[in-house]
Amino acid sequence: MRAGVFDITGVRGFTHYVKRPARRIQLAAADGFQLASDDSGEWIMLAYHFTLHSDEQPDVMRLICGGAYDYPYYARYPDIEDMRLALGDAGSIEFR
Repeated sequence: MRAGVFDITGVRGFTHYVKRPARRIQLAAADGFQLASDDSGEWIMLAYHFTLHSDEQPDVMRLICGGAYDYPYYARYPDIEDMRLALGDAGSIEFR
């Protein structure tokens, strides 16, 4: 892909699931009795899939912008400032 202007012709929200490796953190134990541990492993990422169009670059079809993987309760979609920060000097995004 090279620099260009792309029209956003569609937007869909997606939930991406990931099973993170179990990390057992033992919080308390006595004589083999385990009181509590953190072994929950499901995280999600909420992401926007933008469908793109450009007559000059028809092979470029999609831009995916996702938030950070997190526990389902804390996960969120990226906002426009998150997207701009992620793009940095590589590009810009503008909504009209």
